[in-house]
Amino acid sequence: MPIPQEILKEHIIMALNALDNGHKIPPACESRGYDLIYRGKRYPPKYVIRLAYRFVSPSGEILPPFEGARMARNFLRSRDIPVFNKAGELVTE
Repeated sequence: MPIPQEILKEHIIMALNALDNGHKIPPACESRGYDLIYRGKRYPPKYVIRLAYRFVSPSGEILPPFEGARMARNFLRSRDIPVFNKAGELVTE
Protein backbone atom coordinates (compact mmCIF):
# COMPACT_ATOMS: atom_id res chain seq x y z
CA MET A 1 0.00 0.00 0.00
CA PRO A 2 1.50 3.37 -0.94
CA ILE A 3 1.51 6.16 1.60
CA PRO A 4 -1.11 8.79 0.69
CA GLN A 5 0.65 11.82 -0.74
CA GLU A 6 -1.98 14.11 0.83
CA ILE A 7 -0.16 13.75 4.13
CA LEU A 8 1.96 16.87 4.48
CA LYS A 9 4.56 17.97 6.98
CA GLU A 10 1.90 19.89 8.89
CA HIS A 11 -0.09 16.67 9.33
CA ILE A 12 3.01 14.89 10.63
CA ILE A 13 3.50 17.70 13.17
CA MET A 14 -0.18 17.43 14.16
CA ALA A 15 0.30 13.69 14.75
CA LEU A 16 3.39 14.33 16.87
CA ASN A 17 1.46 16.88 18.92
CA ALA A 18 -1.35 14.36 19.40
CA LEU A 19 1.19 11.86 20.72
CA ASP A 20 2.59 14.49 23.07
CA ASN A 21 -0.93 15.22 24.30
CA GLY A 22 -1.87 11.73 25.36
CA HIS A 23 -2.50 9.66 22.22
CA LYS A 24 -0.91 6.31 23.00
CA ILE A 25 1.31 4.30 20.67
CA PRO A 26 0.10 0.69 20.60
CA PRO A 27 2.89 -1.64 21.75
CA ALA A 28 2.84 -3.48 18.41
CA CYS A 29 3.54 -0.17 16.65
CA GLU A 30 6.77 0.71 18.46
CA SER A 31 9.72 1.15 16.14
CA ARG A 32 12.45 -1.44 15.95
CA GLY A 33 15.13 0.12 13.79
CA TYR A 34 14.46 3.81 13.25
CA ASP A 35 13.00 6.82 15.03
CA LEU A 36 11.64 10.19 14.19
CA ILE A 37 13.02 12.58 16.81
CA TYR A 38 10.92 15.64 17.60
CA ARG A 39 11.52 17.98 20.53
CA GLY A 40 14.00 15.49 21.94
CA LYS A 41 11.53 12.57 22.00
CA ARG A 42 11.63 9.46 19.81
CA TYR A 43 8.61 8.31 17.81
CA PRO A 44 7.97 5.33 15.52
CA PRO A 45 8.03 6.73 11.96
CA LYS A 46 5.47 4.36 10.47
CA TYR A 47 2.97 4.93 13.27
CA VAL A 48 3.39 8.70 13.03
CA ILE A 49 2.55 8.51 9.32
CA ARG A 50 -0.46 6.31 10.07
CA LEU A 51 -1.68 8.75 12.72
CA ALA A 52 -1.05 11.77 10.46
CA TYR A 53 -3.48 10.29 7.96
CA ARG A 54 -6.21 10.98 10.50
CA PHE A 55 -5.86 14.67 9.70
CA VAL A 56 -6.46 14.22 5.96
CA SER A 57 -8.95 11.34 6.00
CA PRO A 58 -12.56 12.47 5.56
CA SER A 59 -13.62 10.02 8.27
CA GLY A 60 -10.68 10.77 10.60
CA GLU A 61 -9.41 7.22 10.46
CA ILE A 62 -5.86 6.10 11.09
CA LEU A 63 -4.08 4.60 8.09
CA PRO A 64 -3.95 0.79 8.28
CA PRO A 65 -0.58 -0.83 9.01
CA PHE A 66 1.77 -0.99 6.04
CA GLU A 67 5.07 -2.64 5.21
CA GLY A 68 8.11 -0.65 4.23
CA ALA A 69 10.41 1.04 6.68
CA ARG A 70 12.45 2.45 3.79
CA MET A 71 9.29 3.79 2.14
CA ALA A 72 8.36 5.50 5.42
CA ARG A 73 11.84 7.01 5.83
CA ASN A 74 11.83 8.31 2.24
CA PHE A 75 8.33 9.71 2.68
CA LEU A 76 9.32 11.60 5.82
CA ARG A 77 12.55 12.90 4.30
CA SER A 78 10.56 14.18 1.29
CA ARG A 79 8.72 16.33 3.81
CA ASP A 80 11.93 17.58 5.45
CA ILE A 81 11.49 15.36 8.50
CA PRO A 82 14.69 13.54 9.42
CA VAL A 83 14.79 9.93 10.55
CA PHE A 84 17.46 8.43 12.80
CA ASN A 85 18.65 4.92 13.52
CA LYS A 86 18.54 3.65 17.10
CA ALA A 87 22.13 4.85 17.62
CA GLY A 88 20.92 8.39 16.94
CA GLU A 89 22.62 8.72 13.54
CA LEU A 90 20.81 10.53 10.76
CA VAL A 91 19.65 8.13 8.04
CA THR A 92 20.21 9.41 4.53
CA GLU A 93 19.31 6.39 2.42
